[in-house]
Amino acid sequence: MNHQQTAPPPLPKWIDCSEFVTTARRHVESERQIIDKIVRTVPPTGATFDNVVLPFAEIEDACAGEQSFIAALRYAAVDARTQRAVEDAEQLYRDFEAELVQRSDYFVLLEQVEGKGNGHLLDEECRRYLDKIMHLYTSNGYGLLDPAQLKQFQEAKQEGEALGVAFERNIREHADDNLRFSLEELVGVPRDKLHRWPISADGQVDVPLQWANVCAITEHACESRTRQIVHEAWRNRLTSINIPIFRRIVLLRHENARRLGYDTYAEFKLSERVVRSIPSVEELMQQLAQRMTPAAHALIRDCETKASTARLEAWDIPYYLKQIQAGNGADCEQIKEWFPAERTFRYMLDLLGSYFQLHFDELPREQIQQHVWAEDVGVFAVWDVGRENTFVGYLYKDLWARPLKFQGNQAVNLQPGFVRPDDTRVYPVSTIMCYLTRSETSTCALLEHSQLWAIWHELGHCMHDLLSRTRFSRLHGYSSPPEFVEAISTMLENWCWKADELRAMSCHFTRENAQCEREWRDAHPGEPLPPKQLPIELVARLFENKTSSRRRLLLDQLTDSTFDLMCHHPKSTSDLDNLLNTDLTEVYSDLRRRFHGSDLPRRGYLHSNAAHLINNQAAGYYTYLVANVIAEDFYETCFAGRHADLHGWKRLRQIVLEPGSTRDENTVIEEFLGRPPDLKPLLRALYLPTESGSMPLA
Repeated sequence: MNHQQTAPPPLPKWIDCSEFVTTARRHVESERQIIDKIVRTVPPTGATFDNVVLPFAEIEDACAGEQSFIAALRYAAVDARTQRAVEDAEQLYRDFEAELVQRSDYFVLLEQVEGKGNGHLLDEECRRYLDKIMHLYTSNGYGLLDPAQLKQFQEAKQEGEALGVAFERNIREHADDNLRFSLEELVGVPRDKLHRWPISADGQVDVPLQWANVCAITEHACESRTRQIVHEAWRNRLTSINIPIFRRIVLLRHENARRLGYDTYAEFKLSERVVRSIPSVEELMQQLAQRMTPAAHALIRDCETKASTARLEAWDIPYYLKQIQAGNGADCEQIKEWFPAERTFRYMLDLLGSYFQLHFDELPREQIQQHVWAEDVGVFAVWDVGRENTFVGYLYKDLWARPLKFQGNQAVNLQPGFVRPDDTRVYPVSTIMCYLTRSETSTCALLEHSQLWAIWHELGHCMHDLLSRTRFSRLHGYSSPPEFVEAISTMLENWCWKADELRAMSCHFTRENAQCEREWRDAHPGEPLPPKQLPIELVARLFENKTSSRRRLLLDQLTDSTFDLMCHHPKSTSDLDNLLNTDLTEVYSDLRRRFHGSDLPRRGYLHSNAAHLINNQAAGYYTYLVANVIAEDFYETCFAGRHADLHGWKRLRQIVLEPGSTRDENTVIEEFLGRPPDLKPLLRALYLPTESGSMPLA
């Protein structure tokens, strides 16, 4: 079948970092001029959506692609110069937003559009756009604060934003910090992990202080002292420089929320969430904690039994937990041999393509060479097979770790979709951007099972990005409340725990090429080749740990959500002052002991070396817990037992993905499910008691 009946649009134009600031200034000046023209030519009595809001929306759309491209390189850039240029450009955008929300002359016109009934005559998407622009003003104090108070509010907000940039820069610029060990201290670490680390002339191994390496050592190194050094270095990473920044940001947020009449910053942020009350959140967290904590503490006791000791240190738990998992038969080092990275990723795309009726055409290297930021980035043109092979958008693939790259997994938009004034469509461009460390033989990169679900999750965001069809770029894709956005991707993680799909996507790396086969035979002389597909008994052993793994992940989220609310929903200002003047690392460790039974190593410590509470997840980390509830209800109600049902995927696409954020998310959830979401499917998936399990959205 010919999947290219129409010519696709050009790939996003490459912008050199020397042009970032110039480009941002051009955007800002264009938007400033249109606002000036509107307030100069439109009297309040004549204000309508078409002459007050639409011109700004159209200039915003015209700038959106270049602005998104610049923002994406903050995460993907291959050199510090580019990242600094991104910071400088984004500062211009933030400064303009601060300027915009102080334009009382424009706000008066917006009020007229909304207040005289004109807003209620708009279609749903225009109404939503107007609501978001009005929220931009009201969330910055308009209608509540006098001019002097507005000035104080903006100064505090801008100070917090600048501190957030510094916090994230510290994380990025200290990503190459190293620890040094002898080979004897690293006994037990698998060979394919050891080979990633350089050995100096004196025989010492330089281990970059990165999460994948922390896991490799705490899970495998035989020496407890080695595990302790890594755990403590990771736990204390950046505490001296980022904790003071974190404290100041939290305090500034609290003061601004109080200026607007809210008791806490978390209450201020509720208008941007699906769950609209903190007591409802706290009830959900309590229900999950009561059900999951006892089993987590019991698992720590199992580790202590395995180690023949009455008390294990936090850095020793992963080592013995790994042994318990291996005793159940889940040999992750063996299982990854069936998941060559490129083949497996292609299978994932083809599977999603069969569900959504899409086709992914990988573009040749010579066509994309001038449009990518690194040699290992690939690009796919996406076509809608179910709709006469029309063009959908582009998907960029950037999976592997690099120096200076953001150390996390995410979907990054390069170009939001929208409709131009002449009714032609600008198509979305999405990027799956991961920080996967290569676990490989000399010729074939392999994926661990945990990396499979990371890719599935981020591909869910990319599908949301690509399949959204909105008129305005501001409402495109995953610009919705985070618990709604994360629910879609979290649901897709279930496909990593489906035995038939896992086996179907598997192919032992020896089938990749003759060189791979020779290397395996050299390492396993006299042994027969492993079967092509992952054996069902290995799948069964892997699944032995499914429930405990998911519970631990949710307990991590519960810990982080509790810490987040301690910072952003204190009982009083004095309680917040007391918290911020204590040792935040120890506060966080105490929470991990409370929920897990031990201060287990954590991928990121929210107050020092992870940016979640610096960006949009601040006062909302609990949205991951809510997302799990919605996700499991989506799955059980619409896909369990019929995961390839095209009718279900069509409904997901049309009801949930295509509208972007043009519709109220609670309405969308209830339309898709036929009712409000229920906690019981998640509890059943985790084999937890379901009596009195509920999740109010009030």
